[in-house]
Amino acid sequence: KLINYYEKKNFQIYIFIGEYEKNLLEKFTNSSKKVKIVYGKNLDYVANLTSKLTFFVSNETGLAHLSSSLGVKTFVILNDKKRIERIKISIPIKNTIFINKTKGNSDLHYLVKRSLKSV
Repeated sequence: KLINYYEKKNFQIYIFIGEYEKNLLEKFTNSSKKVKIVYGKNLDYVANLTSKLTFFVSNETGLAHLSSSLGVKTFVILNDKKRIERIKISIPIKNTIFINKTKGNSDLHYLVKRSLKSV
């Protein structure tokens, strides 16, 4: 839903895929010219690209550490509220908004509103 929303708003979207997600390559490869896949790139490339982003949405914390430390507004969607205190220690809070995943779309709407404020 987020991809579709930002695609309609004419945003360039980058999806960073690691070894664990490579099964998603086929799904996103031909989806749109506004969606670019970042896979198999070195850390310098990823850091350089990330530093140029308006905001970064992450469903995990791996690249959120990088984006947040580069000063990019970062949104982290967490499945496990219990992990949030441990994560807050290692990610700069000033650049990061943590969103608790829910079964409905309320967090999605909140994320869209908050991210557009940062544009």
